[in-house]
Amino acid sequence: MKNKLWILILAPLLFFLVVGGLLGISPSLRAYVYREFSYQILADRFDNTEEVRKYVYENASVLKSRKAWPFKKEAVIYTNPWYYLERGMAFCDQLDVLMAQILRKKGTKRSFVVWYIDRKKGTSPHSILYVEDEKKFYDPLVEEGILLPMKDYNFRLAMLTTPSLVDSLTRWSFRIFGPRLAYIYQDFYLWMLGPEVPSVTKAMKHYGPPAMELEPKLLFYYKAINYQLYGRKKAARWYYYKLINVSVGEEDKDRDRLARRFYYMMYGKDGNET
Repeated sequence: MKNKLWILILAPLLFFLVVGGLLGISPSLRAYVYREFSYQILADRFDNTEEVRKYVYENASVLKSRKAWPFKKEAVIYTNPWYYLERGMAFCDQLDVLMAQILRKKGTKRSFVVWYIDRKKGTSPHSILYVEDEKKFYDPLVEEGILLPMKDYNFRLAMLTTPSLVDSLTRWSFRIFGPRLAYIYQDFYLWMLGPEVPSVTKAMKHYGPPAMELEPKLLFYYKAINYQLYGRKKAARWYYYKLINVSVGEEDKDRDRLARRFYYMMYGKDGNET
């Protein structure tokens, strides 16, 4: 009886979000539903928080930026956390927020970004994530050996992340339908973008809607990286090959760099990035 009640409550909301997104009721709603599905796709891959941390570091850290957008100045733009994965670049606080978004899809009740505050200067050189459920801190950049003497810093909790009704809805839909619904939605979402993709050169407001940019190379890259993040390697390979093919006139160094990046993203092996 309890399960039937949940279905009666959640099914209409799921129908509104998915169908509303597909029919284009609102581009921002369409993007919101896509991100929520995307976080759930990732959350279901990992068994624990440490696996989430490692994934975020490998795929979004600015210090591992071999996978950042090609052909443009590779600046980090403050906007929704999913875009950090699309660009392959984020700083420590952005990595913390991205981890928190994935963890809430796993049902983590409370997590905080923790800022290191310099006692003399009042500035913050680094941040980590505190997962209250586990009573444990996670440093997204621990591989880089960023060790700060705790005696020199105060600490401030910020940006509490907790699960919402939408998180329960997406987890429920994945239990019922598996990832198939998200795959169908992804195909429609990327198709409905048309020839424009979120800009990596224009400033964006924090968590605001992305500015759009018309650029064939970025269009191929955008679709390739999104399919790759979903684990849909066949579709990702197709767009990566298209991207390399439209770069025929580029300098050999740029094409080699792109080819190495493609190989790394698909197979998880380092190339000799230059």
